[in-house]
Amino acid sequence: MDAYLAGMRREEQFAELVLAYRDRLQAAYDVDVPAEEKRRRKEEIFAELKEAYRELRASWGGARDYDGWFERDLNNAHLVSVGAYHEYVPGFERLAGGLRRRAGVLLRHRPRAGGSVAGGEGGAAVVNGNAASAPRLDGGAELARSSSTRS
Repeated sequence: MDAYLAGMRREEQFAELVLAYRDRLQAAYDVDVPAEEKRRRKEEIFAELKEAYRELRASWGGARDYDGWFERDLNNAHLVSVGAYHEYVPGFERLAGGLRRRAGVLLRHRPRAGGSVAGGEGGAAVVNGNAASAPRLDGGAELARSSSTRS
């Protein structure tokens, strides 16, 4: 568990580092200077980012989680992708959590081999207080509500 938490902390630190440099790069682009000066400043910012990563990595006790990411020729898209991932994933995780909870209910009542349903007799399962026959995995009967099996 400690290794997992340490890895999560490293991921958080990586994201914070990259996002800080993404913001620095944006600030460099927002300045009204010739394109050549912007390109020079961009190269400096990427070099500084790689150096900052080496310093951060030194505090990780030998972990080299993101070495491969930093070994490539970085560009704006790399920084944007990290930003998009870390800014939008929490919302997707909340959405997925709701879907996982709903899927858990369905999985508890999934058909077993031969068409019977886990947790029910004769292919019936209780879903939201109603008995329902489960769809067969072999292409047989479709989901059908049955009032005769209601409790």
